[in-house]
Amino acid sequence: MKITFITGNKGKLKEIQTNISSRINLVSQDIDIMEIQSQNLEEISKNKAKQAFEKIGEAVLVDDTGVFFNYYPDFPGAFAKFVYKSLGKDGIKKLFDGVQDNTGSMQTAISYMDGNLSEPVCFLGIAEGKFETHHLDQVPNDSLPYNYIFVPNGYTQTVTENYEYWQKNLSQRKKAIEKFNKWISKFI
Repeated sequence: MKITFITGNKGKLKEIQTNISSRINLVSQDIDIMEIQSQNLEEISKNKAKQAFEKIGEAVLVDDTGVFFNYYPDFPGAFAKFVYKSLGKDGIKKLFDGVQDNTGSMQTAISYMDGNLSEPVCFLGIAEGKFETHHLDQVPNDSLPYNYIFVPNGYTQTVTENYEYWQKNLSQRKKAIEKFNKWISKFI
């Protein structure tokens, strides 16, 4: 079964390829999709899947990822990139100054759409952990900081410090794609 993963991000593509069912022929395509402004990752992901399907007319898979600080409910959520570009490293650090609760999650909503569905189907993957802002100094200027400061529950290393293990075993994207694999296995 052929599915087109809509992305221009080679890192995302590699992670999906690593974790998707071997019965799926995954190809990728980078197309422009208007992203709705919402804090709801599932709503964003489903909307992107619907648009992508309408544009290319074949089975598509899309994702949207957000970062959630428990102390600040639903923040920054789907706007993690915007928040970091607005606040920078110092601003992210200030968000956690004096805060007792540095826990939170990274979440990915993966949506699938094909001609047999009236609406996209969405699968949410969540990785719980804590954000350690003392690692912000390690973030290169052209990168988002979250993989550098997120430590998954039960671990002492950040995502970046053990990235390959993270992608293969713990990531929110992997968890979402596993849910998708279980669902799609009923049809292929």
